[in-house]
Amino acid sequence: MYHLRTISRPAFDNVKMSVEVEEDRERFYFARCVAFMKDADGDVFVALRWYTEVQGTVVDPVVRLAPLTLSHEGLPSSYSILPAHAILNGAVLVPHKEQF
Repeated sequence: MYHLRTISRPAFDNVKMSVEVEEDRERFYFARCVAFMKDADGDVFVALRWYTEVQGTVVDPVVRLAPLTLSHEGLPSSYSILPAHAILNGAVLVPHKEQF
């Protein structure tokens, strides 16, 4: 029997997504996973809440990391449902002390 411990911090899965923006051209975005779903055909989808880049600034000038913020939770455009195979990999997003 396994004992589940209560964790005092919420945990979220963040991912890097590949999204086709026009024919034969893709763009990469970061998102927080909200839920995974499977349809009657067995295809798997993921519901996402998008991160947006804070324009005009970088966290680290050497690696050119862009600061991200979660899109507004009350806007329908902040969410999407995409095929799970669009997930490229998991993403570790670290709070930046000057941003939060």
